Amino acid sequence: MHPILFKIKSLLLRTFYFKLEQQLLSGSAKSVPQQAAIALFTTHKAASSILSMRLSRVMADNDYRIADLSSYFAKVDPEARSRFLNDTDWNSKVFAVPGVFHAAFRYPTAKVPVPPLKIILVLRDPRDVLVSYFFSFKFSHPIQNEFAKNVHDDATRLTIDEFVLKHADDFLRRYNSYSDWIGKSNVLFIRYEDLIERPREIEEAMFAFIGIDSKQGSLFDESDFTAAAENPSQHKRKVTAGDHREKLQSQTITALNKIFESHIQLLNYRF
Repeated sequence: MHPILFKIKSLLLRTFYFKLEQQLLSGSAKSVPQQAAIALFTTHKAASSILSMRLSRVMADNDYRIADLSSYFAKVDPEARSRFLNDTDWNSKVFAVPGVFHAAFRYPTAKVPVPPLKIILVLRDPRDVLVSYFFSFKFSHPIQNEFAKNVHDDATRLTIDEFVLKHADDFLRRYNSYSDWIGKSNVLFIRYEDLIERPREIEEAMFAFIGIDSKQGSLFDESDFTAAAENPSQHKRKVTAGDHREKLQSQTITALNKIFESHIQLLNYRF
């Protein structure tokens, strides 16, 4: 998007849409004291969109306000994302506001946010994430800022093997941070692979962790984690685990296994 058009779009979104997000960032948001804040953290290509959408619906039905700071940063102020995630005092104040559900953050904060914030952390095999990341940015992901354009350009000019190796370090940094979050008292950790295999069981665990009645309805439909046929142009291209074994050359997989070795072991994936 041309810089002038982006500025116009940013101004319109600031004025008419991202009101709660701006209040949270400025410290002027009102709280709902009886409800602890909830935040979803994950990475790209780990069911972040569907989880954000479905959890936002349920949380709104339970009188939570819905904040999507990731979309705000992507569409309005891309440079602020890194500052926010690395400024512990700033994000601690934002996450301390009760009564807010924070839709998916696809990058971790510098330190794990502390209670009373409750965190749902969803991670996927990083090798599959990188494969899906390639297809998404090559074929279907919206180009809404300079970062997305750069990733799209990489996906267009590089082979899939070149692409995943170039972007592996970015995801390694995220997994390095997230590994310290697993096991914290205010963190519910879920593997993407368990979610797609046992969605009802994971749904019950989420509701119990959040502290709402699971009888209010379900988060997932039977078709959410199935795809009739692989379609690179669709956001839900392919759901099954282990896709990297079909798409990548053996030497690329070997390199990724070495890069993510500790995380593959920690998250109980196979080499």
